[in-house]
Amino acid sequence: MASEILGLFTSPEEYQMRQQQAQQNRALQFAQLNPFEKASYGIYQGAQQLGGATAGLFGMQDPQLRKISMRQQMLTGAGGAPRIDLNDPNSMLRAAEIAQEFDPEFAQGLIVAANDLAKNMADMRAKSATAAKTQAEIDRENQYRKEVAALGPEATSDQLLALASKYGSIDKSLTALQTAESARAERERKKEEKAEKFAIEREKIKAKQESEDKQIEADRKAAVLAATNKKEINDANNQARLDRAAAEKRATAQLKAVADSLKPSKPLSAGLQKEEISNLESIDKADAQLKALDAPIKNLTPDPTTKKPFLELGPLENVFNYGRNVLSLSSEKSRAYEELKSAIDTAVNIKVSDEKGVQTDADVLRQAKALIAAGGGNDSEVTRQALIRFRDAVQKDKDNKMKLIESRRKSQGVEPYFPSGGSRVVPFSELK
Repeated sequence: MASEILGLFTSPEEYQMRQQQAQQNRALQFAQLNPFEKASYGIYQGAQQLGGATAGLFGMQDPQLRKISMRQQMLTGAGGAPRIDLNDPNSMLRAAEIAQEFDPEFAQGLIVAANDLAKNMADMRAKSATAAKTQAEIDRENQYRKEVAALGPEATSDQLLALASKYGSIDKSLTALQTAESARAERERKKEEKAEKFAIEREKIKAKQESEDKQIEADRKAAVLAATNKKEINDANNQARLDRAAAEKRATAQLKAVADSLKPSKPLSAGLQKEEISNLESIDKADAQLKALDAPIKNLTPDPTTKKPFLELGPLENVFNYGRNVLSLSSEKSRAYEELKSAIDTAVNIKVSDEKGVQTDADVLRQAKALIAAGGGNDSEVTRQALIRFRDAVQKDKDNKMKLIESRRKSQGVEPYFPSGGSRVVPFSELK
């Protein structure tokens, strides 16, 4: 930066050396025009030295050399001049005020350099703040997941609301409460549904047992009537008691089997529950991404009749649509263009998340990068195809996550997640 502010030369000595070299070059060129090269060169060089000596004798100094000398003094603090701190924009601006009187060009250079330095410092602070904020969000998300996993699948609405209030805004906390209440209502509905089913099955078993009892009693009476002695009567009564006991035992076993079938399945372990929560959050994000991609794909799909899409991309079209949105003069097409940019921003966020270490499906990441590249161009069909491939990759990743959840639950003897219609823990992404 010092050399930029000083100009071409970094010191008075270097400037003088360059001047002497220039004088020699001019002397040689002059000598080439004269047949007496050596004599002419000596005379010319002597004249130059005499001129310099004469100028020095009368106190004259090269104006450029004087400027560079004064600039050097301000940069180094020599000769009692205030030293310029090239790492402090304020120091450079104060020096510019002083230099304005004798060297406006130098003052302007200091002002420009001070502004550039201030801007760079501001950019660095902004980047540092953004990085710190991003890391804080990642830490909060990890801590939220950890605490949710620690609660387990039987967490109450009060516990979930407490976590939502801790990590989210008031609005998001209310959303979490509604979700928790929905989960509680779903659990109550299932409980009532199982109780009703148990009551129905119990009545069926009871009716069957009563029917068997009547048949046993009828058989006993018939045997007693047919008996010819007391022993046969006693045998008929004993057989009836045995038959009743067997029927009651069967009814009890059937009732227990029904009760066992209606018992809630065992929950996942805390570690597996944490993995499931992570998978469910990925599915939530995929659903949001798929929904956001529908409109841009539709808008870029050619009409069967006109063979043209509703939203056509191009240098002028893009600038025009962007301008309308910025000036609050949006049209249907400019809003469609904004939806497209939002879809591309989704891909950008996925790429940035991957760079920060957040695990992303390889195919989703690859198609996200392809969409970013295509979205920067002006070809409607290329962009549409990139959107479709990105959508298909997201859908495939979502399907794989759903299969993983069901496979994990099956291996642990836990009831399926999606067919059950069970409630879901509020994802961290919904709290932010």
